[in-house]
Amino acid sequence: PVDRRADIWSFGCILYEMLSGQRLFTGETATDVIGAVVHKEPDLEELSSRVPGRIRRLLDRCLQKDVNRRLQSIGEARIALQEWLENPAEEATPAAELPRRRRWLTVAAVGAALTLGFVLGATLLGSSSEPEPLRRFEINVSEQGLFSRLGSGIVVSADGRTIAYTTGQEGQTQSLVLRPLDRFQETVLATGEGATGPYHPFFSPNGDWLGYVTPGELKKISTSGGAPITLAQVDRSRGASWGPDNTIVYAGSVLSGLSLISAAGGDPRPLTELDEAAGEQSHRWPQWLPGGKAVLFSSLVQGGQFAFEDGVIEVVVAETGERKVIHRGGYYPRYVPTGHILYVHDGALFALPFDPRRLETTGSQMPVLEGLETNAGQGSAQYAVSDTGLLVYLEGADALDPFPIVWADREGRSETLWREPGIYGSPRLSPDGDRLAVSVQRGSNWDVWVYDMERDVATRITFGEAYDADPVWSPDGRWLAYESEVEGVDGIFRKRTDGTGDAEVLLEPGKHTFPAPHSWSPDGRHIAMQSAGEGGQTDIWILPLDETGAAGEPEPFVRTPFSEEGPTFSPDGRWLAYTSSETGRPEIFVASFPPGGGKWQVSDGGGTQARWSGDGRELFFRTETGIMSVRIAAEGGSFRASRPEIVFDGNFLGGLRGVLLPGFNFPDYDVAADGRRFVMFQGSTEGALATEAKVVLGWFEELRRLAAAGAR
Repeated sequence: PVDRRADIWSFGCILYEMLSGQRLFTGETATDVIGAVVHKEPDLEELSSRVPGRIRRLLDRCLQKDVNRRLQSIGEARIALQEWLENPAEEATPAAELPRRRRWLTVAAVGAALTLGFVLGATLLGSSSEPEPLRRFEINVSEQGLFSRLGSGIVVSADGRTIAYTTGQEGQTQSLVLRPLDRFQETVLATGEGATGPYHPFFSPNGDWLGYVTPGELKKISTSGGAPITLAQVDRSRGASWGPDNTIVYAGSVLSGLSLISAAGGDPRPLTELDEAAGEQSHRWPQWLPGGKAVLFSSLVQGGQFAFEDGVIEVVVAETGERKVIHRGGYYPRYVPTGHILYVHDGALFALPFDPRRLETTGSQMPVLEGLETNAGQGSAQYAVSDTGLLVYLEGADALDPFPIVWADREGRSETLWREPGIYGSPRLSPDGDRLAVSVQRGSNWDVWVYDMERDVATRITFGEAYDADPVWSPDGRWLAYESEVEGVDGIFRKRTDGTGDAEVLLEPGKHTFPAPHSWSPDGRHIAMQSAGEGGQTDIWILPLDETGAAGEPEPFVRTPFSEEGPTFSPDGRWLAYTSSETGRPEIFVASFPPGGGKWQVSDGGGTQARWSGDGRELFFRTETGIMSVRIAAEGGSFRASRPEIVFDGNFLGGLRGVLLPGFNFPDYDVAADGRRFVMFQGSTEGALATEAKVVLGWFEELRRLAAAGAR
């Protein structure tokens, strides 16, 4: 198939002829010439010894018969010629005899590429004499759909011939799929169940391998099939990139810097470290820049609550670790051979002119694509660009549309609870069942509100400038504990449920990373909370309270290399249910309280967000599509649970990860004390998963046109 690499080959032929004074391939007839093209290897020894070695190497790259080994972008040829012009003294091959002709020769060669290269390409290789037109089409990737809101689910090989993507939903079978664009068939390379991945695929430079991650591992697999190979241990990695020297750079966790590891395996080594003094919280979605000397990546600074709209785009030099800020206010950067860094802001794709040698911007940003599927909370976006100018992306948006809060019965039938649609999270029913505390988004702020269901009156409880969320009721219903951000760091506070009085500190901001209360013990003496651990995992802690409500120092309840979250006290206070990823996917466990007794796994097919019935005889939990429950029998120190049974499925937002809002994964339901009704967020499946990917051929021409228009 003909593409720009045919023109790069033609450029090599013209440059060779201008340097040597003779044609590279000859014959008495056109058939003889074509035969020479097919069967004869270019002989660069015919060139004069005065031709610089760097130009010889450039010619060799342009004249490779294997298109995968050929120079991928003509812009690289321009850079090579300019580098020699700017510093010819470094060239070992003598060139002093060409001082007058040197600049003319280079300019003429580039001009020949623009004029004669297309002609020669058309004669020998069938290339068009006009720039490739912009062509658009769609591919239906799978009946299962695409991950549209979870990481980087779609990528393209450097040569633009193959697309890879992930399919399915969490809680169901997920697949890593390979789709060559010259075939109708797709190939499933790897699968996972529940929340085990695969996620975030990335190609090797030659397209022979695909890397990807699971929640706990960085893997690679041959694009021709076979068993996956584990390269490193990770904890919910956020992106990786395969360099030209077979070094992979990757984000080890959601709360870490970047690391390097050989694609053949071995010990990882750090590339970047979080600058805690500057409030850095995460480095993610790295990409090797041309030449493999520096890495482009996204950085999140404290205060953004994992909303990367205010993220920082940086580069780091691999050898020295030196870092440089490229742009503030955007995320998911990708360099393309037109000399631009692409990045996302407010749901749109922007292009920023950039010099990859000097690691500096060379102009102003401009919007180039609207309506892109993005996730500002993870700092990711669903787009990819090949070195040949093929763009593939998913259409969509970031924020959810406003949705209502409803009651659902055990058959899944729903009726309106709070009639005003909004953006909500973390619904919690009061102990008496008459009020609902909920996190509410208004503009860019989150606050805690209390809705009185009998009076149909909503009262705003908090008035912070950024983030107050995750409310938890005290047993007497007089207080709400909640997470609050103060000057960019998070703590836990409490406030009266009638909104009077000032907020009181329970856990000082900065003592824990992303602390969130989840349950208040029935005796009022403990709050079960979660916070981020040193390795990026989530741990469970117990915050003790005295008789006045003053808090002591938190004590660990579950701290493992895995993530444990969402602790919930049983009505008698003897048990604590929580979610753990120790099996490789989120499952519900129950442990005795105080700690020191047994631990039991309750779910067996994935589950999260445990909730007890008022009598403690039933434990509910969330699946991807609905609600499950188990019957509980507990006497003395023993604990028994029945097999999980489905309560109902329905069209409700959330699932194994809660409601995925920009920057937040909120719990998405609660249970009335009688176990007969459930507070749910009414959702729509329309548009939740994309089933078609948009493909644009020749997109670099469009990008250059937009850049030229912006310059004018």
